[in-house]
Amino acid sequence: MAKKQTFDSKTKKGQKGPAEKANFFGTKSNMIVKEIKEGDKIIKLIAKDAKGLYVTYPEYVNSGLADPNRYASDRSKPTGYEDEIVKEQK
Repeated sequence: MAKKQTFDSKTKKGQKGPAEKANFFGTKSNMIVKEIKEGDKIIKLIAKDAKGLYVTYPEYVNSGLADPNRYASDRSKPTGYEDEIVKEQK
């Protein structure tokens, strides 16, 4: 009898290392484009997804939980950082 194939086994097939599952509501570390620090402490993060930039907090990154700053209808938009982020990405 053939083994039942799951979503997880399909995503890992042919990949090196662990696969990242699709994440529509959480924030992953690879989405972070800018850290906003106060002294040595990171207080806010600017992240980017398919809808654009949004402000979030370190406790939501890679937590496995939904990030309310990402899926909210009135997403907090970073102000004053857009030009700086575009320069860094080039």
